[in-house]
Amino acid sequence: MPKDELAINAYRHLCNWVDYASERKGHHWCDDDYVFPALSNISKKVLKTNDAATGCEKVGVGRGKKMSEQVFINLLNCIVRGLNTDGKEIPGYVSKHWTNSWFTSHTFRRAGAQYRFMYAQPARRWSLRMIKWWAGWSVSESTESLVRYLLDVTIQSEDNELADCLAPDKTYLHGCPSA
Repeated sequence: MPKDELAINAYRHLCNWVDYASERKGHHWCDDDYVFPALSNISKKVLKTNDAATGCEKVGVGRGKKMSEQVFINLLNCIVRGLNTDGKEIPGYVSKHWTNSWFTSHTFRRAGAQYRFMYAQPARRWSLRMIKWWAGWSVSESTESLVRYLLDVTIQSEDNELADCLAPDKTYLHGCPSA
């Protein structure tokens, strides 16, 4: 995997999680264990306040039960809320930029597809056909929604880049090569 894509290497992060649960938390894995077990006591109320807490301070682990989608969403938002609380710089994270945002699994589906379609290195980009195939794992959205998002973003991006290059007197033409 290219160095610039290591952050999205799900297999590497999964292995790190399994090692962490084994070594740091002393978990002995069984065949019927869920890799992401049920969690309890995540405070959704804290997530909607300006309190310094992340909402995950009193979390409990329910081995043998799977994590629900809503708990995953709450956990994701706990993690985002807890980023940069100690003032250290985190690459790719803008402090306080996500303060009032609420992330869902939709965030990953859309952002992952958008990255592979538009922003990955040219040799690593996916075609629309591949994006549509990949998007098929989501039961809550149709693949057409994802393709529509990608096409809308592409059209908006082109419109913003080209703007009205034939009218250099316009003040909104920052970056237009002829302005």
